[in-house]
Amino acid sequence: MNFSSIVVPAFVFSVISTSALAVQGSKFSTTLSKTALMNESSDSSATIMETMIHTSNQKELLIGVSLETGLYTQTQVKGKNGNSDSANAMAGIDVTVYIDGVPAEPGTITFNQRKQDLNAVLGGVIESCTFSTDQDGDGVVDDSLTITVEDDCIVTDEEIELIQRTMSAHHFNFVAPNLTSGDHTISVEAVISTDTTAGSGSATATGLVGKGSLTVEAVRAINQNGGINILE
Repeated sequence: MNFSSIVVPAFVFSVISTSALAVQGSKFSTTLSKTALMNESSDSSATIMETMIHTSNQKELLIGVSLETGLYTQTQVKGKNGNSDSANAMAGIDVTVYIDGVPAEPGTITFNQRKQDLNAVLGGVIESCTFSTDQDGDGVVDDSLTITVEDDCIVTDEEIELIQRTMSAHHFNFVAPNLTSGDHTISVEAVISTDTTAGSGSATATGLVGKGSLTVEAVRAINQNGGINILE
């Protein structure tokens, strides 16, 4: 998986036309990308794909969005002397489809998300210890000795680190009901969001959107209550 791909313009294909204007009566339109649509980022948003279609009468649009999504999360904790430490990293990619600027149903969809928590209680790495056999300072060697690690020893932090890097493909169907006749612009917006917290250690989170496709089909739902059901 390459987390440093270069963005190039997506390849646009239409069964009816490849011109800037949608052809009257077109039934299908698509945009395809052969390379990364959004490079690795901590927080960003962009319109990643767009196409047009013409409906000659009242129609519904069935819109399919397929995307490769990549997530990178890194958490590290450090500590010694029995102290606890934690680090948290979250990365997610949300997608919204717009029809002429209006969100298609069912709204914003989370295509991928990861929440990574790392917690540990660490004792540290003991490098050396120094102590006196005369614990009370009376000049007499004591029969027994007690070592207090944090006071009598040189202790360095222990470290635990967890890194996850994944890439996967996801698909979701969106619907635009009861569209009037005319030209319609369909656009896909992707949002990469991250959040990190760390104590003595560190945390990093990024995401990317790889190859993708946008497919739009003009359809007509059955003319009854069972045609399009939107659950609230």
